[in-house]
Order: sequence, then C-alpha cells, then structure tokens
Amino acid sequence: MDYINSVTVVADSATLADVLATAIAVSSKSRREKIMKTYPKVKVYLS
Repeated sequence: MDYINSVTVVADSATLADVLATAIAVSSKSRREKIMKTYPKVKVYLS
C-alpha cells in the first residue's frame, strides 16, 4: 500500500501512539515497515 488514508496506532502510551501514527502517515512504504518492526508490541492499522 503506497497511499494511506488513515493510520491508527495502539500503544502503551498516547504519546507514543501519536508520534508513531504521524511518522507512519508521512513515511514511505519502506520506512513504515522499518518503524513497525522497531515497535513489535504496537498494533498499527492502515487504511
């Protein structure tokens, strides 16, 4: 998926979820994958 409409992140803290959602929303596909691998306990939903 190259273009995403929304990002939902479920994390232990709201701050981490907000930071990751923003980073994932503006990143390329390869960078998104790296970010998600860095935080394996965080759930990320893309649409």
